[in-house]
Amino acid sequence: GGGKGGDLMAFTRDGQYIVKELNRTDHESLLRVAESYVSHVLSGETLLCTFYLHYADLDTEKTYVVMRNLLPHKGPFVGLYDLKGCADDKTLERNGRKVVAVHKR
Repeated sequence: GGGKGGDLMAFTRDGQYIVKELNRTDHESLLRVAESYVSHVLSGETLLCTFYLHYADLDTEKTYVVMRNLLPHKGPFVGLYDLKGCADDKTLERNGRKVVAVHKR
């Protein structure tokens, strides 16, 4: 399945981890914050999602991140949101029903 932004996303069979394709901007952003992110996560005082691996597939030149899935159950949810900042509507699910993407840009 894909993320709301259209990048590819896959879940491990047990639902504990997510492998997500990163676009160039997200890849570069992650590289810029990597050192401070690692320091903050290792401090043990965070609610940030844990990223375990950030890598590039040299054959396809695509980049990926492997992260812990904070919602390993399927719901339904009263409300579910993608919190990454942008102008798009980030509502993913409302009252147990999936919400169609609204692109405001």
